[in-house]
Amino acid sequence: YYFSLLLIFFNLAVFTGCSKEKKYKTSVSGHVKEKNGNRKIAGAKVYLTELKSYTYNTVATFVDSAITDNNGYYKMTTSLPGDDYVIFASAKKYYSQNDRYNDVENLQDIKPGKDQVCNVELWPQAWLKIRFINQSGANFVNVNRTYGGSDIYVDEPDVTVFALVKGNDTTRLAYFVYPGGEPRSHFIYCPGLDTTYTEIFY
Repeated sequence: YYFSLLLIFFNLAVFTGCSKEKKYKTSVSGHVKEKNGNRKIAGAKVYLTELKSYTYNTVATFVDSAITDNNGYYKMTTSLPGDDYVIFASAKKYYSQNDRYNDVENLQDIKPGKDQVCNVELWPQAWLKIRFINQSGANFVNVNRTYGGSDIYVDEPDVTVFALVKGNDTTRLAYFVYPGGEPRSHFIYCPGLDTTYTEIFY
């Protein structure tokens, strides 16, 4: 009787131990900074997520998060049961890594069970102030996708518009004057978190 009882408890202990998923203590730390700049980003949110791939899509599941300090530094320590994790970040007035300006395919992998440094870079936003001046009597001018939304159409002789663009980078303004005229380009460097003024004569 006692032998049978001990055998039952042994089997139960083995079954319970196998049902628990092994977890690996993992530490991730680093800085969040501006892309093409030296400014560290304070108050940025850093997310650790697990990626699970299915036939038609990949699902990201939230695991842990941290907020950068005044020096743009973050650290998080957690236990990870899986093996496919990535770090991404977001911050006010910056393009998060879910936006078109940051390459989601290049998110940094996290290896469970290790202490590792993972620095993240985000493109700062900038604002482009464009004054359109009609000198030719053309019907209108069209600027193609200065920012992530629709094209800019201008049909007034003198008008100023604002566009949200990628900061710390040179913005290419491709525009077309109607009727007629060849496509034109205007390049301008836009410092991050700043407003840059330019003029387009058409």
